[in-house]
Amino acid sequence: MSTPSRTPGKTPGRTVVIGLGGDARGDDAAGLEVVRLLRDTLPPSVAVVENAGDPAELIDSWTGTDLAIVIDAVSSGAAPGTVHRHTDIAGVAGVAGVASWHGSSHSFGLADAIDLGRALGRLPGELVVLGIEGDDFTIGAPMTPPVRAAVRHMADAMRTLFYAPKVPGRCHRWDAFRCSGDGDGP
Repeated sequence: MSTPSRTPGKTPGRTVVIGLGGDARGDDAAGLEVVRLLRDTLPPSVAVVENAGDPAELIDSWTGTDLAIVIDAVSSGAAPGTVHRHTDIAGVAGVAGVASWHGSSHSFGLADAIDLGRALGRLPGELVVLGIEGDDFTIGAPMTPPVRAAVRHMADAMRTLFYAPKVPGRCHRWDAFRCSGDGDGP
């Protein structure tokens, strides 16, 4: 893994929360909806970004940050509303059945953007990917109730994450997202 480069004008230590998705495809809007609920509710040091799947914007959004949290809808066959958490950048590319992280409704997927960011030396210091399992990605469909509930839960958990007091020696940063994924968080 390459060391992320710092872009002039970007503040080291900055955190960004990026919601990916498309409003016109039902549950595909899950990431966008989470960041819309978070806008103006997180500390000023946390940027909140909506991204409709543009890889250049995605890479620009996380370049120079110490922490990037990317939220996207996924389709792996798990129950709708299930939250998948990955803190291993290499693991995102290898997640079986998570098509939206390699191509899919965003013609260039999240895993592809990670690969490109790595090649350009423009990865964040730490990348956390949170996927909300979708059910209906049909054009014009509304968001399904289990996904809407997971969106609200994730937004609440993110607020808790950023405002919870830090306890020395206790690793609790990703406890709210232990529904599935790679196990213990940082």
